[in-house]
Parts: sequence; structure tokens; C-alpha cells
Amino acid sequence: MDLIVSDLQSLFAAIAGADGPEALNTETRLQRRIEHLLAELDTLKASHTEAVAAAIEERERRLQEQQEHLRNLQAVMMTAADGIITVDAEGRIQSVNEQACKMFGYQSEELVGRYISILEPAMRRTPQSLVEQMLSPGAKGGGPSAPCEVEGRRKDGTVFPVELATSRVRVGEREIFAGIFRDITQRKLLETQLRQAQKLESIGQLAAGIAHEINTPTQYIADNVRFVQEVFCELRPVLETCQQLLAQATPANVRWDERLRDTLHRLQECAHKVDFDYLLQEIPEALEQAMEGLQRVAEIVRSMKEISHPGQERQPADINRLLEASLTVARNEWKYVADVEKHFAPDLPPVVCVPGECNQVFLNLIVNAAHAIAEKNNCRPGLKGRIILRTCREGNWVRVEIEDTGIGIRPEIQSRIFEPFFTTKPVGKGTGQGLAIARSIIVEKHKGEITFYSEVNKGTTFIVRLPIQSAQGSTSYEQYQKTDPVCGR
Repeated sequence: MDLIVSDLQSLFAAIAGADGPEALNTETRLQRRIEHLLAELDTLKASHTEAVAAAIEERERRLQEQQEHLRNLQAVMMTAADGIITVDAEGRIQSVNEQACKMFGYQSEELVGRYISILEPAMRRTPQSLVEQMLSPGAKGGGPSAPCEVEGRRKDGTVFPVELATSRVRVGEREIFAGIFRDITQRKLLETQLRQAQKLESIGQLAAGIAHEINTPTQYIADNVRFVQEVFCELRPVLETCQQLLAQATPANVRWDERLRDTLHRLQECAHKVDFDYLLQEIPEALEQAMEGLQRVAEIVRSMKEISHPGQERQPADINRLLEASLTVARNEWKYVADVEKHFAPDLPPVVCVPGECNQVFLNLIVNAAHAIAEKNNCRPGLKGRIILRTCREGNWVRVEIEDTGIGIRPEIQSRIFEPFFTTKPVGKGTGQGLAIARSIIVEKHKGEITFYSEVNKGTTFIVRLPIQSAQGSTSYEQYQKTDPVCGR
């Protein structure tokens, strides 16, 4: 454009300074130049119009693609199998899909604009709350957070378990937080059923031993009661004669001397037939043994009830008592292959846990210890190993150790022992579920730790750490791992 202006200025200056034919020639040149410029202007207009039209067409095409993409995303969101809810930085619900509405029992218009706290129960029983997880620092950090278990509340007030994963999404200048909700009610029910089935399976495998343990005290109870019954038959004539002697020794009876003499004679004859010294010693012992047998049976039955109880409620529990119950139920597994040593801390505080599930873990570890010792000793009679149980408190944690002098765990399989269905036992001896479920109970449900160390042909020690309070208030165990104190040593 500057070149055109400069050219025109030169032509105008030439016209102004020219005379005669020269001026005419310059005017002609100017006229041609103007015509050329007009033609170029028309060309520029046409090309500019085409460029603008092309730009508008491209923009419309991109806009249509974005709208189609947005419709696809909306369709995916609305038809997703999981509930999807977005909230703003203040916690107000921006959007909700059909599955989330169905899950929580609301219509979409009832939720949009409301605070996300409407979906959270007033009393929570999980470590994380729904609102905290939706607006958690992890979500604000930019990446998606790991799924965690929270509790949701439906419109009718019912509370149900939810798996929630959140992430941050930037829309223009705004930030919104997206949450993916999954109703895990059925999964939790199946997990509970699986744990109960595994617990009953463990008890079923121990059933013969438990029956033997109950049968032994029952047998000597019956023997002692039978003994008392038989000797009472021998004592009956003595007691009846004594009764007659008391009845005859009255002042109102004038012939009491003669009758007393006859009664004393019969009493002496009965006494010769009965070994009083033997009966005076054996009857109390028989009754004492019968009482011990009854207490033994009651202890076995009580331990069985504690271990097989399907309750899922957290409550303060005495870990020492849980270990005692597990030892009682598994007694027939270990009493022929091992001696048990107990080093229990007498001042151990109660631990908030699900007692039946912790019992299941301890029972499994004790039975495994007995089997490891039996495998090492090849079931040779008279050759016994040791199972050592220890408990102690470490800060806000309780530590349980279950040590055995068994065959140990080979190094190449140590990394796999907590895998589901992995077992080194023969077919029919184990399912490979015991340690996997034990890890799930201790680590995932109780936020504790289960570790072990083992040497081949020397033994294995399993270490279970449980927070004294519920998992909601627990802190990491790393601060205690620096010294790693050992219970009872």
C-alpha cells in the first residue's frame, strides 16, 4: 500500500510540472495506473471476502464439532453406569447424571444448586466424609484421587456405602470438582458373606478337632458322674441305717438300748462293705474333675461362639481374650505338634475393631503355625515345636506377634503369600484365601498392618498391628518402625 501511495504521489508531481504533450502523456499514465489499482482493489476485495467466508466456515465447523463432542460427553455422562456429580468450589451441585439421581433417590432439579452435603449422613462411620472427599486437597491438586469408601444418604434417609473418586476440572476461569459415585452395597454384602464363609470353612476344617476337644472333657465328666452314682448305691444302706439309728435314739422309746444295739450291729456290717477312706478321697476329686470338664466345655463353646459370630459392628475388644479364644478353638491342631507360650501384656488397652474378624485372622495364623511345625517335624510323635504369642502396646497401636518354629516360607514365594487363591498346601488342605482375607481385614478394614519375616527350617513370625482407636483417628505406624520394638522380649 505504501508503494502505491508513493507511485501516485510521483505521478501527481509529474503532472503538476509538465506542459503540453508531456502533460498529456503523464495523464494517460496516471489513468492507466488508476485502472490497474482499481482492478487490484477488486481482486483484494474478492480474496478478502473469500478468506473471511472460509474463516467463518471453519469456525462454524469447529463449533459444530465442539457441540457434537459436548453432546457425546453429555450422553456418556447421562448413561454412565456410575453416578457422576460436579460441584463448584463452594460445594454447590452443578450437574448430576441419571444414575446419580437413581442412586440417591432425587430428581435432577432437586439437586442442582444445592450443597453436596445434602447427600451425606449426619453421623458418619467411615474415615473420610463425602463432602471432604469431593473438595479434598487431593482433588484440588489437579490429578484424580484414589477411590475411597464413604457413606451416602438417600432422599428417604437410608445410609449406604459408596466408592467415590474425585478430580478437578477447569472450565474457563472456573474450577469444578467431579465425583464418580459407585453404590457398593452388594459388593460389601458379598465381602461379608465371603469372610463369613471362609470363617465357617476354617471352623469346618477344625470341626473334627473341636469335637475331640469337647468329647474329652465330656467323657471324664460322664465317668466321674457314673462313679458317684455307683458309690452312692453302696452308701445308701449306710445312710439309711444312720437314719434309723437317729430315729431310735429317743427318750420316749423304752426299748431303745436293745434296738440301738441291733442298729449299730447292722451299721458296722454296712461299714465293713464300704471303703470310707477311699470314698472320702475320690468323691470330691470326681466332682472337682466333673466341674473342670464342664468349665472346659463351656470355654470351647464360648470361644466357638465368639469366632463364628457374624457381627460387623466395631466395638472395644480385648486382644488378649481374642487370642485365647483362637487358641482354644485351634487346640486340637497344635496340642500334638507344639507347645504354646503366651506373653500377653496385662495392661493392653481395648482395641476398637470387629472382634469376629480379628478372631478369624488370629485363628488362621495359629493354624498355619501348627501346620508349618507339623510339616517340619513330619508328624513324628513326641517331637514338638513352639508357638509363641506376644502382645504389647506401642504408642497408639497394639502389636501382636505369632511366632512358630516351623518349616518357614521359601524366599521365592514370600511376595505371593497374600495373593488370593495362592497356597502351598496340598489339594483339600487349603484354599489360598486365609492370608488374603486376613490382609483385607487388617489393612483395608482396620487400617492396620500385617507383615512377617521368615527363615527356612527355622520358623516364621507374623506381626499384626492394629490402631487402638478406630481407623478414623489412626496415624501412620512409620514413626514406630524406626526402632521396631519386639513384644515380650
